[in-house]
Amino acid sequence: MAPAVKCLLAGSSIVASMDYSLFRLRDREPIDTLEAHVLVRAYVAAWRALYLCEPFGQHAIKSLGLAIDFGPCGSRRN
Repeated sequence: MAPAVKCLLAGSSIVASMDYSLFRLRDREPIDTLEAHVLVRAYVAAWRALYLCEPFGQHAIKSLGLAIDFGPCGSRRN
């Protein structure tokens, strides 16, 4: 897993921690760019809004050629 990404929410003292691995689908090389991490944050926010739970397992975004691995169910720290 990638190191936890810490983010201070605007107007709040809550620090959110996300554990995930982000990699290219074609060769499973890790992706560690700011844009990719922003994409993951947006993806998680959309997932929570739609399903009212945390994402888990591997989520592939084939059109972008990447995947996010959130780990097994219950492994997320919130």
